Amino acid sequence: MGRLVNFAFIFRICISVLLLSYCFYLVDMDGLLTVLLQVDVPLFMISTFIAALGLVLFKSLLVWDLFSRKGEVRFREVVKINLVLRFYSIIFPKALVAAMRWYKYKKFVSSEQALVILSFEVLLGLLVTGIGGALFCLFEMPISFKFLLFLLIFTFSVYLILASSRSATLRRSLLFFFGLMPEKLSLKFSELTHRLAEAIHQVDMRGRRGLVVLIVSQIGQYLCFLISAWLLAYALGITLDFVIIAWVRSVVLVLTQVPISIAGLGIRESAFISIFGLYVIAPEVALAYAFASLSVQILIAVLGLLVDLYERLFEAKMAV
Repeated sequence: MGRLVNFAFIFRICISVLLLSYCFYLVDMDGLLTVLLQVDVPLFMISTFIAALGLVLFKSLLVWDLFSRKGEVRFREVVKINLVLRFYSIIFPKALVAAMRWYKYKKFVSSEQALVILSFEVLLGLLVTGIGGALFCLFEMPISFKFLLFLLIFTFSVYLILASSRSATLRRSLLFFFGLMPEKLSLKFSELTHRLAEAIHQVDMRGRRGLVVLIVSQIGQYLCFLISAWLLAYALGITLDFVIIAWVRSVVLVLTQVPISIAGLGIRESAFISIFGLYVIAPEVALAYAFASLSVQILIAVLGLLVDLYERLFEAKMAV
């Protein structure tokens, strides 16, 4: 097992190095440096601030609401967990970061409940990104209508999920689907579905408040992500429409979730060069945008590291 893990880690490093090498081969380094030096710093900082709002504050809302069913949990504590883990998500594989998140969640709920909340959080994030990216990609209409349509479809999807969680027909359909799979795969999907149903049940028990918190947290997080991406594009002189930036950024986000590289390195850069190339954006500008978006993540991660170090020093001082 240890050899397999080592091989997977080395494989990811190789993929990242190969893709990054290919990206650097495509661009003119002088042109890349020129674009990076001409970045609009105030816009870049505003973009970073909005991204932090989505990744830390809005992301914490749903988890805090689920935790608060089990007792008094301060919102500040959940925000601190998300902020600290932003640093580790940059340097560690996603599976290890998920394990760390589960361990921190265990301080507030049982091990099983922590696993349920973690699974629900990940699946809901992918669902929102997928729906949002598809809408921005498929529909050519004014931006106000796109936002309205996105809100309506997302709300309706959440309602369907909540309604179907008690549906006997859906359960029978899932059992039939699991029966067609190999046994091990069927068990894994069955466990995941059980966790998802349990999380939906917890949201449902919160009544109207649970549904409102779920929608506000997910839409707020996604909109902050898109607005941050759009401002970052303008900071680098990319004047494409908001809708184009939105679907490009959503597609790249989904691609970087594929666990074949280190923290999405290589995949992110090559994807931006390929997709922005469709809109006649120079490879140097596209690669600069990829590096700038990574820099936003790093800045938020550094803030998380500082919070983590302060906590450790404070605990050490209290222990003396």
